[in-house]
Amino acid sequence: MHVAASVELRTGIRPVLERNGESASASEAFEITETTIEPSATLWTGDKLESVLRERFQTLGLDIGLARKSGRSNPAAGGIAFNRHDIAIATSTGLRDYARLISDIPALVPESIMFDMSANAWMLKAKAYHRPVAFSRLVQASARNSE
Repeated sequence: MHVAASVELRTGIRPVLERNGESASASEAFEITETTIEPSATLWTGDKLESVLRERFQTLGLDIGLARKSGRSNPAAGGIAFNRHDIAIATSTGLRDYARLISDIPALVPESIMFDMSANAWMLKAKAYHRPVAFSRLVQASARNSE
């Protein structure tokens, strides 16, 4: 079965084949804003998130890209600033095998899922938000950094 037809059959989303014939893309829009993620006791700390993910992937000999990102860099913007980790996974096996490794991560937001036909590999990018930084902490940190 043609890859594009297979993707459409499985997901209901019709992929667009690039002119070079080596890649295709499919997308479905969704909206998420900072206000849709509520502070909660169920959110993990950044250290716990990183520790759990590295342990799970290293135990199985799998690669994962993790990049810690700070919340809002402008404390004057007010409100809650969530920190996050950007997650990148590339695999030639099905992504479903990886789902169990990340399915219990609170506030995990998929950003993109792509299939690279030339490498025969899936690539998943996601953001995992963790405990917010209080406004007062941001102001204190900003004051310390400016000294």
